[in-house]
Amino acid sequence: MYARHISENMELLAQFDEAERASDVDKLAFCVRSLIVQAASSRAVGMSAQARCVFKRECSRKGPMNPVWFDWECWEKRKKFIEAVKRGDAEHACRSLKKESDSYNCRMKRRHTRHLCNLFLDRLFSKDPAVHALLKKQTRSNTTPVSALVWHDHLHRHFRVARTSEEPRPSAVDMAVPCSKNHPPPEVLFRQGELSGWTPDPDEFENPDLSVLEGVVCRQFQKLSAGASSGFDAIPIPFIKHACLPVRCDGKFKQVNVLVPLMARLFRVLLSESKVPAC
Repeated sequence: MYARHISENMELLAQFDEAERASDVDKLAFCVRSLIVQAASSRAVGMSAQARCVFKRECSRKGPMNPVWFDWECWEKRKKFIEAVKRGDAEHACRSLKKESDSYNCRMKRRHTRHLCNLFLDRLFSKDPAVHALLKKQTRSNTTPVSALVWHDHLHRHFRVARTSEEPRPSAVDMAVPCSKNHPPPEVLFRQGELSGWTPDPDEFENPDLSVLEGVVCRQFQKLSAGASSGFDAIPIPFIKHACLPVRCDGKFKQVNVLVPLMARLFRVLLSESKVPAC
């Protein structure tokens, strides 16, 4: 019902075609988002009422939100701190309870880490005592037989080779530098190149065919995780991943995502115009 509502929304699809002919990137992105929002918020579809249930996490599953070492006493100390904050107790009392809870959590985490380390070393000792002795031995600095000076000279000769006149001129990719406080911004480097009479050759890019883009978008949609967080458009991932309709192909029914051709056409305009939507 949800995917059929998207494919039958002729008004927005006509606006999408018009925006594609005008190469209007912002309007194309708006049309795609409006198609998803209108279809999901329709009463006949009812997907908006299930949006909260999509990301429900099972409490029994152990993971970053429910670690193994977080036992009953950890939960009791955290519960005391939460109740003190809700009651409006003094700030120093809440801070003391929080400090007590955090310190106990760190202590239990360290105990669990030591237990896993000892368990690993015991199993390793029973399997290969030589490797166990090597791991238990203290590591010291300068363990490599190659001295630091020789290694530095080798890296300097390997990465600091001077360009010859026969080599082709570097492209814009060769001008890529890390963005940090120790490196000048790319604008400064390009300005220095213009003052010296040198500018990098522009990178050549050929816009792929629409069928190729549809294949890429379809593969990326299949890799999406339904439990992942949404992007800046605030559209949940299941609303994109599960917009499928059954289509008969070679005597069998196949689930085809109706958003794939729309997103492929959107990306084709993005690549041709070299522009990202403002939204």
